[in-house]
Amino acid sequence: NANIIAQQLISQGVDEASASEAGQVVQNHALARTTRRRIRKFLRDRDRQWVDGVAGRQVDIDSFQGGTDGADASTIIDANRYNVKDVIDVLTEFGLTGRDIAAVFTHTPSIAMMRARRKKATNLEETGSIPTVSNKLFSSGGGVTLEETLQRAFAGLLCGTLKL
Repeated sequence: NANIIAQQLISQGVDEASASEAGQVVQNHALARTTRRRIRKFLRDRDRQWVDGVAGRQVDIDSFQGGTDGADASTIIDANRYNVKDVIDVLTEFGLTGRDIAAVFTHTPSIAMMRARRKKATNLEETGSIPTVSNKLFSSGGGVTLEETLQRAFAGLLCGTLKL
């Protein structure tokens, strides 16, 4: 919800206009993402029914009843897995201010939809490694987290490679 994101940003010292804009951009991105997933699921289910049901007889595409149960379930799972508060916490831990975070959310709303951290068992502090494409931590379930991305960008690229 745009208001929840805006309130989180306002609590970080962002002015109300910037916080509202960032919240609205993130909400629009989330709605577009959910819509795309539902459309893909509908088309996949329709194609599956078409292939399974054709067998030499005519199938009326207009009568197809595509369900959204699976799409709704994946949306609920996403809502439980991705938490904007955790994303903001990780960004502030890496030194970004509330204004910086609002700017990031406004220009790259997908950042707000990233998983903030990996579960404790594979957290960066315990492994002591920066994730790479060949690293098991990087490729193990669920994609790259925001914390891993920031670790690679700040520690790996800016401090390590560029020596800034």
